[in-house]
Amino acid sequence: MLSSILFAVAHNNSRPSLNGALFDIKDNRIIIVGADTSMLALRRGFDGIVANKATSSELNFIVPGNSLSELLKLIGDEDEQAEIELTRKHIIISIDNIIFFSRLIESEFLDYRRVVKTEPKITIVIDAKSFAESIERAAILTEDKQKTPVKLILNFKKQESTTEKEKNAGILQITFKSSLGEACDECSIEMYGENLQIGFNHRYLLDSLKAAREEKIMLKFESPTKPLIMLPYNEDNKDLDIQNYMDIENSKFLYVVMPVRLSN
Repeated sequence: MLSSILFAVAHNNSRPSLNGALFDIKDNRIIIVGADTSMLALRRGFDGIVANKATSSELNFIVPGNSLSELLKLIGDEDEQAEIELTRKHIIISIDNIIFFSRLIESEFLDYRRVVKTEPKITIVIDAKSFAESIERAAILTEDKQKTPVKLILNFKKQESTTEKEKNAGILQITFKSSLGEACDECSIEMYGENLQIGFNHRYLLDSLKAAREEKIMLKFESPTKPLIMLPYNEDNKDLDIQNYMDIENSKFLYVVMPVRLSN
């Protein structure tokens, strides 16, 4: 869960709470959220949360991102039980023979539920690996010394179909232009809604795709100026209204990426 959200935690942000990850624990559910001004990452877990009788069933606290990065280095690959203890200003995490101690960030985290409120008009179902590979190929002309983000133009187009099976078939065109030249790539998609052209920082998209660790994902769009919402997709979704389906309260992950403005 930590490795799936830490890439989104801000560094040296003027808003202290964004320099850490929010832990939102209620009953047998834990949500960890990382965010900055350009993206948000949320991971949700439903199993293995046990509170002692003296502990409130609802807890919210923010742990610095730097502390969590160090904790990740100490955690092995084995499944071990972790015990979390809180004081008013600190957190103590015990795992096997490790006792990890960190201060908490005493600040108000952003209302992440408000951030993900959207009315999706376009839904894309796409193979996550193919999408990531297309982005990497389109951004191949990035200069090594270039510190500015690569602006990718995503153009989602429906294909003309003659059968019911292909009625939602579409093509994603990815375009990148730089002083070195222009690169384009394509991959197949399922598309629900109208055609769309939108731009993104390629690093934010790749980080979210790698953290999702899913074979297929859903991409939700409202307009070229509104954020992208990335959700898991599975075969059970086929019987649902895919275009309007958006279960943000129960999905195991959710990623939000802000678009970049496209020049005319």
